Amino acid sequence: MWWYLPLVINDISYQVKNQTNCSLHFKRSLPMKHLITLLSGCLLAAMLSPIQSEASDLCNTKLLLHGTKTVADSSQFGVAGWFILPNPGSGTVVAVAGPRLTTKSGWVELMVGFKSVKQAGELLIDLRVSYDAYKPIHFWTNVEYFPTTGDWYLYVDCNYDLGSLGKIGLETENTFYVNGRNNLSIGPRIVVPFTGQFAIVGAYQFHSQGNQNQAWARAVVNF
Repeated sequence: MWWYLPLVINDISYQVKNQTNCSLHFKRSLPMKHLITLLSGCLLAAMLSPIQSEASDLCNTKLLLHGTKTVADSSQFGVAGWFILPNPGSGTVVAVAGPRLTTKSGWVELMVGFKSVKQAGELLIDLRVSYDAYKPIHFWTNVEYFPTTGDWYLYVDCNYDLGSLGKIGLETENTFYVNGRNNLSIGPRIVVPFTGQFAIVGAYQFHSQGNQNQAWARAVVNF
């Protein structure tokens, strides 16, 4: 199969020599989480291959930039902001900012901003909550309200923390329209962290509206 990649990787060596016979040698073992990334990529490719033949617009990417700042080093209060690009290049942008409360079991952010689709902006009220009081189980939710149209958006995920290897779990993403048919979804997800500030998230969602299942690859950067 075209997506098969060998997973038996031992060492990577690279040697550069110049006229003065100076050389640079680099050798390391591939971390386990990178092997999981390769495996996840293989599985995702296998899942996407039949989808792409039917409707390529059901394969999605998303870039999420998340910034936080506390008012003091010992304070629970601060500010937060998100800048989100669903399918970069599509003309859709989400930008929100507001206060943040951090507790021992997670954090809450209540923000205001806008969602712009091809330069047509819409006001957005945004609530995001991270909750991990029941470790190794972790919950995360995002609720959005659009005052202009009265529409709602609800996203919830539940993950099992595998430590440095990442997380596996389920997610549900739903849009509730005042005028139109609601779009509901649920599906598996996997999170592969590369540093404490960067992670790749892969998900496959089964949607309520017929043949509209979606595969997602998301890059999340926290700073």
